[in-house]
Amino acid sequence: MSRRALLGAHVQGPAAAWLSARIHESDVAASVAHFRGVGRADVAVSIESAVAQIREAARAYDAWRGAGVSGGGSAEVPLSGRGAGSSRGVVDTSTAAAALGVTERRVRQLLEAELLDGRKAGGRWVVDGEDLERLCEDRRLTA
Repeated sequence: MSRRALLGAHVQGPAAAWLSARIHESDVAASVAHFRGVGRADVAVSIESAVAQIREAARAYDAWRGAGVSGGGSAEVPLSGRGAGSSRGVVDTSTAAAALGVTERRVRQLLEAELLDGRKAGGRWVVDGEDLERLCEDRRLTA
């Protein structure tokens, strides 16, 4: 018997806000109760976890938008030399990690050490896009 790969989806920004607005508590509760009732507690827990993660991502996006950041509805801003356009606003830690070629943990360490500008929005770090671009340029010069 062949094993199928487990699939997942990372949802953030406006997609998370859109999904969160359309998830009704009564539907979640009914689905969770159904799966628990048929002996599939693992599915029930998975549903609860996914909904909680979507809601948290939506709260982070709402906080990010409420903080007055620019970027037009996306937590990702292209970096010059790594895509079209210039950096304005903020990027999330996964985008910053990809741009720098490091892990998200390392990006958080740089933020906490104040070697990279950013702030917490909705309980999550966001990175200043212009400072990230500066750091990318510095790394190219020293590489």
